[in-house]
Amino acid sequence: MGKPAKRILNLVGPQIRDARRRKGLRQKDLAGKLQMAGLRYIDENKISKIETQARTVLDFELGLMATILSVSLDSLYPLRRDIKRRAPDAASGRRTPDDE
Repeated sequence: MGKPAKRILNLVGPQIRDARRRKGLRQKDLAGKLQMAGLRYIDENKISKIETQARTVLDFELGLMATILSVSLDSLYPLRRDIKRRAPDAASGRRTPDDE
């Protein structure tokens, strides 16, 4: 049997990574800024998991990230065509067995 399919837990991770890199921040730097803003539980490992779509992102976390990265919330969401490619079940609105 092949490797199980990767479960995508957020759609914003790749855009967060790109915005962080454009800002010249390391994952450790972004985590530190989020901690100083009150999200003390966010560390470099959690940033890595968010960027690789292996962790969900809460709405207030996303808002703080957008502020720190100096980007709009809209810019952190992929275009619809990219959603279809990256996460076909999310784009279709279909529930997967994992959702239940």
